[in-house]
Parts: sequence; C-alpha cells; structure tokens
Amino acid sequence: MTVGTIAFGTLGSMQTLQKMRSVINQSLTDPFVIEAARRLVASLPARDYDAQARAIRGFLTERFQFVRDPRGVEMLATPRYLLTQVARRYMVQGDCDDAAILGGALAKAIGLRVRLIAVGFFRKDAPLSHVYAIVHGRRWWDLDTTRPARMLVEPPVTRTLSVEV
Repeated sequence: MTVGTIAFGTLGSMQTLQKMRSVINQSLTDPFVIEAARRLVASLPARDYDAQARAIRGFLTERFQFVRDPRGVEMLATPRYLLTQVARRYMVQGDCDDAAILGGALAKAIGLRVRLIAVGFFRKDAPLSHVYAIVHGRRWWDLDTTRPARMLVEPPVTRTLSVEV
C-alpha cells in the first residue's frame, strides 16, 4: 500500500493518476498478478478480448466492495495486495482508485489497453472526485463498478482528465 501527499485540485488529480499508472505498470512484472489475470480468462475463447474485458468487470463486481479511504488520506493499494485479500477473504475492500488499479492491472496483464479516467460532477469547476479504468477489447469497456452501487441516478459529468496506462 502507498500513502503520500499530493497537491490540491487538478494538479493533485494528475499526480494521483500518474502514481496509479506507475503502480499498475510495476505490477506487470509480478507473476502473482499475471497468473491471477490469466486464470480469470482461462475458460474464454482465445482472442475474445471483449469477453476478457467483461470477465474482469465481472470479477470486480463480485469481489470488490467500495469503502472510503481514511479521512484526509489518499491510499493506493497494489494489485498484489488487493488480490491477496481476495484470495484470503473471497473479496476485497477499497475505494474507486483501488478498483481502477486492480482492474487496470488485470487488463494490462493480459495485453488489453487501459485508460484511467478522473471525473468531476455537476459543475465545470467541480473537483475531480472519482476515478475508474476503461479497457479496450474490440471496443472500450467501463470497469467502474464502485459508483453505480452508490448512486441511483447518473449525475452529469462536467470535467474529465484521463491518462493512458
């Protein structure tokens, strides 16, 4: 797990996205992460990249429970830590950046393209308060499994920032 200080506003959001990208890319040399990703798609037809993306989303939906970070602290969990929790407890808890890191790492481990998207809601000057990963099979797939559980109505997204992982 990584704990650090970031700037406020858009600069802080960009710093967080860059750190998330780094955590995801560092996990690509971890056999534990690679094998977990391969097990998720082992029963799927070869080269069905959309099915692989859906399998990762299904895994997050079934095994990831949204829980906020401690107040005033931005924690980023590594994919290995998150997968270890799943192995021990059949599920893992974390916030939206943890879900994005886990989904992004699993997708990249099997060769899918990944983008991280930070969004702000309701106002043009709204803080970027939510992040999720999208992955590309034959089209882009949304791995945002944390927000729908918390919101009945989709709020208007007014600001976005994204990075390719």
